[in-house]
Amino acid sequence: MNQERRLNILLHELLENHEPMTIKDLSLRLNVSYKTVQNDLMQLKRELSTKGAHIESKRSIGIHLIIDDEHRFNSFLKSVVIQREDANRDENIEIQLTYFLLTTKNYIKIDELTDIYYFSRAKISSVLNKINKSFMKYHLEIVSKPFYGMKIEGKERDRRRYIQSIYSSYISNEQLNQYEKLLAMNQIKQILKRHELSMSSTSLDSIRIYMVIAMYRMQKNCYIGMDVAELSYCCEMKEFAAASELAKLMEDKNHDPVPIDEIAYLTQLLSGNQKYSQDKYQKFEESIHFDLDRLIKKIFHRINDLFAKDFSKDFELYISLGLHMIPLISRIRFNFGIKNPYVSDIKKTYPLAYEIAVEAAMVLEEEFDMGLDEDEIGYLALHFNLALEREKLQIINLKKILIICSTGGGMANLLAFKVSSNFAKYISKIDTADLHEVSEKNLDEYDYVLTTVPLPYELQKPVLQISHMLSSNDIGNINSFFDAQKESWGLIDILSPEDFMTDIKGENKHEIINAIVLRLKLNHQLQEDFYEQTLRREALFSTEIDNKIAFPHPLVQETNETFMSVTILNKPVFWTHDYVQVILIGNVKKGDGAKAQRMYEEFAKLVSSKESILTLIKNPTYQTLFNEIEKQGEH
Repeated sequence: MNQERRLNILLHELLENHEPMTIKDLSLRLNVSYKTVQNDLMQLKRELSTKGAHIESKRSIGIHLIIDDEHRFNSFLKSVVIQREDANRDENIEIQLTYFLLTTKNYIKIDELTDIYYFSRAKISSVLNKINKSFMKYHLEIVSKPFYGMKIEGKERDRRRYIQSIYSSYISNEQLNQYEKLLAMNQIKQILKRHELSMSSTSLDSIRIYMVIAMYRMQKNCYIGMDVAELSYCCEMKEFAAASELAKLMEDKNHDPVPIDEIAYLTQLLSGNQKYSQDKYQKFEESIHFDLDRLIKKIFHRINDLFAKDFSKDFELYISLGLHMIPLISRIRFNFGIKNPYVSDIKKTYPLAYEIAVEAAMVLEEEFDMGLDEDEIGYLALHFNLALEREKLQIINLKKILIICSTGGGMANLLAFKVSSNFAKYISKIDTADLHEVSEKNLDEYDYVLTTVPLPYELQKPVLQISHMLSSNDIGNINSFFDAQKESWGLIDILSPEDFMTDIKGENKHEIINAIVLRLKLNHQLQEDFYEQTLRREALFSTEIDNKIAFPHPLVQETNETFMSVTILNKPVFWTHDYVQVILIGNVKKGDGAKAQRMYEEFAKLVSSKESILTLIKNPTYQTLFNEIEKQGEH
């Protein structure tokens, strides 16, 4: 290692370690002699003497970096290699390290990584910890062995899944680029078409990238293995023939045979990435089996129980969900998923549909003993959101009208015809009656009463007086009359000033949620396990969304009240993946399906507005919240 590199690493170590360091520490870090470190420190002192900093040495304590002129020192940093630690640089250290570890069989030491990537030991260790957390999702782990170093442990199929997840971020590998050029998309499409396998463009691209990675890994003698039972099952699948032909294409390009275990895994991927379209309903109807039908009905039952949404008669949802679940079940069975680039937007824009999808995922987890990730739940949410939109279009609250007309006969019928013609889409039934006949009518059968004469007694129904000829003024009055009878309800109606909090404190999400729940108990009769159920929901999938917002809520909601609380923190707190400053905790009473839908719709408008959230953070008052909800309601 040359002196320039050693000086950069020395400076980095002194910057990142706030406690004094000894020369012995630094010599071990650089793997050089005590004398070399002394000479390097003398050189570094000379360089820093005009750069706004100096190195202070104290006997029995150690060496410490003192910054005298921060502006001049920062300018100096920009001119040295150490500044390459900028997270936004072109070559991202996290991606590079991840890829290196995934494609290396042998143990490697941290010091070797610092030499390869020219970063400090502290930086490398920090990045490795972050990488190890991301590995957990793929059943991979960085393991260490004394005197040997570290390496990744895990199955080959899981390594490939992770490589594929970062593939678009790392395309500078020459071999991968070479294989990608060899595999033409048209050839893959033709093979799938011959075997009547239909896929989306995203899935097609995913299969092609997997084949590129597989060729690269097999060239390095890294193969997927299967047990006899799994292999036998895959060989019987209808996609096996297409997988065999794709494997032949890989052999022709790579000039190496593809083992049957590799073909079987490619069969699983084809099965999990298929697209079943509704124009093939006949084929779907033949392939649907009792278990899938039972599963869909079980999902509908849970949704109706928790959200008061009855989808059992939504045939379109039944079909689209069934078509989606055929390949989904294959992905669950073979333990792999598909990427959803829109999941963050789905959570933010369609919060009710996403929560419904979470419950559907719970049913699938109970059935298969394996949970779905957020990407898969996001795709399920799209199906439920379409169903919710259809429901909104279908729910036209038709009214039954009684017209009281003193003249009766033909005039009454003409008036009924005019009302019906002008308000046909709002009326399911319209009857007429003379004034003396009203007492004989069952008024419970009607929603509104229109009368041409003043009534001598009060009716327990909304009443509007109109003229015999139904003038344009009458039509306007009827419109206003109908609008006035509509139930006016919104998010602000379930958000009381007492549930708007700005003084909650905590170091992490558990402390924050606990403090909010304790406050809510002062104003609401919460279910006994409200806090525990909220943490259960949080443990399944993080409720954080964009714009520094989190929306925690109980997994099982048994509180007999619909409410929403808003908490604005003094400073952001790290949640699960990002920092959060606005926390909305809500509960929906059983049977409040309509209210829940309206609440989630207004909630989506609010959280989607970055401007509204920033305004709320800058001026955290209940009046600000009220104004922003009103503003979004106008859009």
